[in-house]
Amino acid sequence: MRHRAMGIGAVAVVAAVGLLPAESASAGPGNSAKPTTFDQFAAQSFDQQAAVLNPLRAIAGALDDLGRGSRAADYGDVVMDPVADTVTLYATSPAGAAWLIADAKHDHPEIDTHLIRVASAVYSKADLHAARDRLAAQAGRLPYHLVSIAVAVDGSGLEVGVDDPAAAEQAAPLTPGGAGTDPGGIAGVAVVVSQGSGMTGQTRYADTAPYFAGGHITSGGYSCTTGIPVANNSGGGFAIITASHCAHTGAVIYNGAGTREGTVSEYHENWDAAKYPVSSSGAYEFDGSPSANDPRPLSGTKYSYNGDSVCQDGYTSGVICGIQVVNQDVQNFMVSGPRYHNTFAVRGVIGRRANSTAVRPGDSGGLVFAIPYSGASVREVRGIVSASVDGHSDEIFWTEALDIYNTFHVHLV
Repeated sequence: MRHRAMGIGAVAVVAAVGLLPAESASAGPGNSAKPTTFDQFAAQSFDQQAAVLNPLRAIAGALDDLGRGSRAADYGDVVMDPVADTVTLYATSPAGAAWLIADAKHDHPEIDTHLIRVASAVYSKADLHAARDRLAAQAGRLPYHLVSIAVAVDGSGLEVGVDDPAAAEQAAPLTPGGAGTDPGGIAGVAVVVSQGSGMTGQTRYADTAPYFAGGHITSGGYSCTTGIPVANNSGGGFAIITASHCAHTGAVIYNGAGTREGTVSEYHENWDAAKYPVSSSGAYEFDGSPSANDPRPLSGTKYSYNGDSVCQDGYTSGVICGIQVVNQDVQNFMVSGPRYHNTFAVRGVIGRRANSTAVRPGDSGGLVFAIPYSGASVREVRGIVSASVDGHSDEIFWTEALDIYNTFHVHLV
């Protein structure tokens, strides 16, 4: 088994900032003191955060669009650092990095490429995705249990989580020619093996049509949250996206007061997402505390990148912000929920709100979003809540909205 140090993503702490980041005497509008940690940054007002994050998001998005398309062979990944006010581009060669930056500037002249720092990636993101898929395809034939496969944001390889690392090492040592069970040999890239963490599914009230994000729903005796309000790309019709571990095809969805909303027509466990048609849905989310009724409009959808700061709006928790993206590309094989008593593989993102709660039971399916600036009414869609990480309430796992749209052939309503 191949073991070596690998940067699997910037693991920075996040502030315990309460429901929404609050201005403080040390980081208020009139104080120019620069934060030195992410928790200090997250404690600033949304205006202060947006002044840093929005330019970085634009850069990361421009580079990532190319990396998922014409420049896939050159692209490792991107990491935002709002404390340093930089975006690190991991690229497979200096020439590839130069082309990525030049093309990004050509496509998006408004971005400030002086904020980009370049670092070397051993493998492209596309190559690591292919390697992950090769290993995942063999999961049922291995003498150890795969829990997760995370793509290293620095392009150095894969981090493979297993249920018992010592037993896996004994069962599948790295030998010349391999025995066909070594994860690095199967994947064809550098691998570090570690203890895997399973995902535990997280279990407002009487919403009526048009249905919004953040509403309390029940099905089969289990409580979850309405996620993304969507419309079909063709044929017309509206729907709500929630977590698939809450309800599979045929399950009837009710609001918290017991009024029927719809029936699940389709679900995909790889995104932990289920779709149920409704009479109408609206591009809003129930903002604020669990008891608040303060709808805010939804506009736009983007991917989340390491270092970014997001919020989630499960019906149990209400809005929780200051969640830092710590790993934007994880496939976990042990996501579970109590309703169907099964575990399944999900692609998603891990966020952390260190020393404070990021997610609670009942938040599953809830909207994950970004706020562009302080006082903004609009929320930018990122995804839906899937789980807590190994039962830890300070770590949240979500699946990304753009992937869900593509899978269900829908768009934000």
